[in-house]
Amino acid sequence: MKKEWECRKCSFLHQKEGEFSWLKCKNCPAFRWPWMIWALGGLMAILLAAGVWALFPAEPRAQKPIGEGEVVAQLYESIENAGGENDSKEDDNRENNSRENKVHLTTHDILCLLHQGEFLQVKKCFQSNRTDDAQKGKIVQEMKTFIKIDVTLQYQKEGQKPSPLYPLEAGEMEDLTLTHRDNYRLTITVQDPNVFLYIFQKDAYNQIKRLFPDPVWGGEKNPLHGGKSYQLPPGEREWFYLDELPSKQKEHITETLYLIASPWPAKDIERLYGEIYGAVNREAREKAVGELFRRMRLRDTDTFQALYYREFSFSHGK
Repeated sequence: MKKEWECRKCSFLHQKEGEFSWLKCKNCPAFRWPWMIWALGGLMAILLAAGVWALFPAEPRAQKPIGEGEVVAQLYESIENAGGENDSKEDDNRENNSRENKVHLTTHDILCLLHQGEFLQVKKCFQSNRTDDAQKGKIVQEMKTFIKIDVTLQYQKEGQKPSPLYPLEAGEMEDLTLTHRDNYRLTITVQDPNVFLYIFQKDAYNQIKRLFPDPVWGGEKNPLHGGKSYQLPPGEREWFYLDELPSKQKEHITETLYLIASPWPAKDIERLYGEIYGAVNREAREKAVGELFRRMRLRDTDTFQALYYREFSFSHGK
């Protein structure tokens, strides 16, 4: 049998088991008011928060900047689409269609293409776009400027004095053989204008190393200034040297130096070189190496006079 309990505030009788206080009485106004106050307080807090949000809106999230690689991909697709549409038209309509499908590039777009080694695409763009803009005219002038770089090599064989500075095309360089006990270094003389220079060395095992720019050696950085000579590695007593060949290697192997230069940074080359040493497996590394040399050989072209490409090979003996 349920017992009746009387509220000590309002004397209301409750037929429920348990102890009642005035806060638990459903008939007592003292029970209802606290809940009404709490509800009103919560509503006011919500309104206050909404007002603060309206007065001080959150800053919009910054949009992720588009990298040069993505810009180049978009430009490349636009150029190819424009070119494909023009090729599919009849000859008598080609002139009108070329005006409609012309790809208009800003100076920034052109520089992105040049930095990523898309020289043929830049040439195609200039063939179909007006270049009366002052900045574009400057780029065209850079593309027509012939780059002249003089490269000499000096070596020091074990127990001998350093050799003279030989140009790479000199007869003394034709049958050059060096071992891990010998040293060598390069001297680069840059004529006007300033250039971005990259030098790589690759052996028969497909091992590749960047000789310049190289933060390990320090010294000069890109761009190199015209009218000056630079010794690589820097320092009167500094030399490059070769690793010792494995004991199972009985014959000489070929070491090849690759030199590229232009008035613009070679960001495609820098990216691929980073991919080589960031590769997680051999297949990815070999793919990056192959693409690196393919991109370097794109500089071996008469498309622009402002592109310099040179290879030089010598023997690595035991």
